[in-house]
Amino acid sequence: MVVRGLTAGIDCDVTCLDARQEILPGVGGTVILVRKEDVAAGQRTSESLSLRSAADRG
Repeated sequence: MVVRGLTAGIDCDVTCLDARQEILPGVGGTVILVRKEDVAAGQRTSESLSLRSAADRG
């Protein structure tokens, strides 16, 4: 569910490696594929969230 929120507005294909994350969150891993033209938008989103997380931790 979190991945869906992070990729809002970016066309992507989400694949779970071992277990469906909706059923067993944190088990296995997740692969997110995006189109080449959407990579920059995805990186900006990820960086923005990382900076916010670091600021929250102090």
